[in-house]
Amino acid sequence: MSSENLKSLANEDLSEKKVPKTKSGSNKVDAAISKGKILNESEQDNDSKELTIKICNTDNKKLMGLTSALRINREIIIESSMNYVYYYIEKLKLSFDKIIQEMGDPGEGLDSDPNIPSYSLNLSRETIQKIKKIGMEERVNDCVILGIRLLYQNNCIVTELEKASESSKEK
Repeated sequence: MSSENLKSLANEDLSEKKVPKTKSGSNKVDAAISKGKILNESEQDNDSKELTIKICNTDNKKLMGLTSALRINREIIIESSMNYVYYYIEKLKLSFDKIIQEMGDPGEGLDSDPNIPSYSLNLSRETIQKIKKIGMEERVNDCVILGIRLLYQNNCIVTELEKASESSKEK
């Protein structure tokens, strides 16, 4: 259903007086409904934001490893990586600088290689709000790269403990 059809249905509903009147009069109700419709339309326009992300070859291999291991498409992994950085900062009380210190500079290698892959994607409003909340709206690319590194480290790297566990099962 197109937005024009929805608008006409909403207007029909109002004209048929399906909205209950208040004692204070219909002008206030109509004004509130109009304001709500305008706000709703502007929110729908801002539901997503298109971005282009550049990822160096090393981190791109990690991204491909994540898509293979988790069987999730690249766009979802990229958006999830930003949510994961948000989780680290908000829930684990780590600073962005601390994450950079542990995971390495996210801009490293981006300028030196002209063949760096780039991906376009639409971010959800929820992810945009999270990025803004942690003050990363100007460093979205860095946020993606660090998130990919964190997800890869925590989901794709087999630790010594896991290796020992696997070898004891084989015996």
